[in-house]
Amino acid sequence: DHRDLHSFPTRRSSDLCETIGRRLPAAVHVDTGMNRLGLFAALTGFLAVALGAFGAHALDGTLTAEGLDWWHTATLYALPHAAMALAIALHSGNGLIRKAGWAFVFGTIVFAGSLYAMALGAPRWFGAITPIGGVSYLVGWGLCAVGASRS
Repeated sequence: DHRDLHSFPTRRSSDLCETIGRRLPAAVHVDTGMNRLGLFAALTGFLAVALGAFGAHALDGTLTAEGLDWWHTATLYALPHAAMALAIALHSGNGLIRKAGWAFVFGTIVFAGSLYAMALGAPRWFGAITPIGGVSYLVGWGLCAVGASRS
């Protein structure tokens, strides 16, 4: 059975997902939107593991003692906050809790990112940026507490 591919109707993938979503029962509904928080949380978690391993193996003996300490601290804080942001993204909590997830991602980028950069030789004034990430972590935990108390 030969079909003329040129006469086959073309559809955008979003139209197709929408059509499929309407035909499936509610319990099997297709989500056509991307979970950006989940994506960023997973990427920061991936980077925390990869950079932690890189620091332990490839940079051992290369970094100063202070640089190695910064590297370990960055990884220590990045990984649990990435995991928490991912848990929030998958749970799809209320508005405050979802904002907490973004605060954790932002905190990881700023806190861990500035420490990784200083360990690799960035100017010491990057240390002035690090507390902004720490405050973002605290804001995230505070939003979790308020959001949980309201649910």
